[in-house]
Amino acid sequence: MPQPVHDWDAETTNPLVAEQLSYPPQEQHERLDEVLPTLNQEQRAAYDAVLHSMENDIAKLFFLNGPGGTCKTYVYNTICYKLRSEHMIVLVVASSGIAALLIVGGRTAHSTFKIPINLTAESLCNIPKNSQQAELLQRTNLIIWDEARMQHRHAIEALDKTMHDI
Repeated sequence: MPQPVHDWDAETTNPLVAEQLSYPPQEQHERLDEVLPTLNQEQRAAYDAVLHSMENDIAKLFFLNGPGGTCKTYVYNTICYKLRSEHMIVLVVASSGIAALLIVGGRTAHSTFKIPINLTAESLCNIPKNSQQAELLQRTNLIIWDEARMQHRHAIEALDKTMHDI
């Protein structure tokens, strides 16, 4: 039987969603096949824990901690390859622009989540409920936030409140 040549589920008029779905699944799978066998035991445990949570639809918060040079970014990229090979949306953000550049598809948290510059305990992200950005967040399967400890707690709380709001 002929197979469809176009993924109509991926069709969207939202350019933010389209960009996140633009990673070629076959290419992502090939990259995954290259890097997955190279993970050490601790890295593989972190990878497996995140994937187990995703596969079983268990909402969890993971904190990957280690000094510089312990290949946390390598683990993040490996997780991205896996999920993007399955046509999932993974938003990858970092607290600094330099860190964001090291992760495939990475951006700063402030840019991605429209976090206000002047934060207070009452701050919300500047994402209207029916906006393209809100749709992107609603369709996101996983958020990876590198250097989250470097971010002010009000920024993380602003995102949490915004996510509940949209």
